[in-house]
Amino acid sequence: VLLVASIGVALLAVGPRRVLTSGWLLAGIGLAIVLAAPNLFWQAQNGWPQLTVASGISAEDGTENRLLFVSHQLVLLSPVFVPVWAAGLWRLWRDPEMRWARAFAVAYPVLGLLVLALGAKPYYTIPLLAVLMAAGCPPVVRWLGGEGSGERRRSAMTAFILGTAASAVIGLPLLPPSLLGPILLFN
Repeated sequence: VLLVASIGVALLAVGPRRVLTSGWLLAGIGLAIVLAAPNLFWQAQNGWPQLTVASGISAEDGTENRLLFVSHQLVLLSPVFVPVWAAGLWRLWRDPEMRWARAFAVAYPVLGLLVLALGAKPYYTIPLLAVLMAAGCPPVVRWLGGEGSGERRRSAMTAFILGTAASAVIGLPLLPPSLLGPILLFN
């Protein structure tokens, strides 16, 4: 719901607003309702436990989630990729050819503000971070192929290898849990 709300606010703010009047939107809403119906039915029959979980997250972990929000944004997809998704944010906002997707450059900070306000989990922003990453790849590839690119490519490859190793240690069961105390606290 937060993701859809943030994209809706962004579309209203910067467009393209014609998406909001498209028949495809109604078709998508209809399909979403059909796909969500079994879960919604179960939730209704069982007293909406997801709302209980969400309020518990906010009440019990809200302050911690808020304090860790920025640091989580920097490591969720690996610190190595922060420049890529930052380039994507810039590209979506500034590149005239990407005007059709500018709403995503607004939706990410809107979603971030919603997550902060509600004390929700910082990883709720991952879908929009993935969009920003995709948008950031072309300018980063151009930068890596530009003048003086040999040194840049070596630096990028080193960062990629180190980031991949760190992500593997955090995300895969490579080490026993007893060695991951500080890492597990961050997750």
